[in-house]
Amino acid sequence: MTLYWLHKTPNKIILIKKYKIKKINYMGLNISSAKCCICNNTKHKIFISAPANSTYSLVQCIACSMVTAVTNGNNIVGHDYSDFGDYLFDNELKNTEQYVNTIIKERKPFFDYLKKRYGNNLKLLDIGSGAGYFLMAAKREGIDAYGVEISKKLRSFSLSNFPNVKLFDAIQNVTGSFHVVTMFDVIEHFPSRTINSIIDSVYNFIEPDGLFLGNTPNIDSINIKLHGGNDPVISPPVHLCYFSTQTLNKLLVNHGFIKEKIGTRGLSTNSFFRPRKDEYSFLEYPLKNYNLFKKIMIIGIKLFFKSIGFMMRITPWGYNLYFRYRKPTQAQIL
Repeated sequence: MTLYWLHKTPNKIILIKKYKIKKINYMGLNISSAKCCICNNTKHKIFISAPANSTYSLVQCIACSMVTAVTNGNNIVGHDYSDFGDYLFDNELKNTEQYVNTIIKERKPFFDYLKKRYGNNLKLLDIGSGAGYFLMAAKREGIDAYGVEISKKLRSFSLSNFPNVKLFDAIQNVTGSFHVVTMFDVIEHFPSRTINSIIDSVYNFIEPDGLFLGNTPNIDSINIKLHGGNDPVISPPVHLCYFSTQTLNKLLVNHGFIKEKIGTRGLSTNSFFRPRKDEYSFLEYPLKNYNLFKKIMIIGIKLFFKSIGFMMRITPWGYNLYFRYRKPTQAQIL
């Protein structure tokens, strides 16, 4: 793989490629020569510059507007999640039954919809299944649910708390086919150089007329328009691909999927109230920590943001992007 180093100067970026230095106009739309993962274009512009304490910037394809992360050590890098999961043992995620029951309550209409659409033999694959709460909730609702989780700690936690869950340790090791494949807050973690092969794999896992659905942060959100790199969503190398409704639709349609639904919703308080993007605001702590006056103020702020966030559904500017795409039937493929 070719390595690139980006060095920013007041009016240009110098791209160093295998010891060969090439000067590139800072505003001249060719920040990186890596191909865009959607349209294969090689011309980009700076979307969010790297802050002083970071080597990561976001660049935007000038042809299709896809936004990806770059660093001065590698054009597109991936985060190592193989040892991820200490939070499960360090803080609040301890009452597993409570979390499973909460998911069942919140997702019951979703589970009922899937069972009505695909019947009692429904098979579901959740990519990035994490601690396994969603998988266990789906199983208790009568769905034959499988997960993909690359973190050893998260797989161990899932299997020790939910012995009946079925897990794969990598996408390339998945066997079988599924009526539904889900990715909840996962697709943004994939490097752009691998995302096409991953979506190809997903397409191949899904039965004809099956669904691919999930959610991801929306790069076109009001939060990012107002706060840019100060929003917690902007977090390379953890988040590497940043989608809008347009770019995600292009990616999935390119791979043969048929759009059923795509949209945005929500307005986050985080970029408005957090002192720093990796530090909680007073709105994120339990209400029991505050006096009556502050409780009323916090509830009022949250209700205001929730109401604005609900109205974002009719715009492309909500904080979260949700999608539901279908694989064509056999007759449509032919």
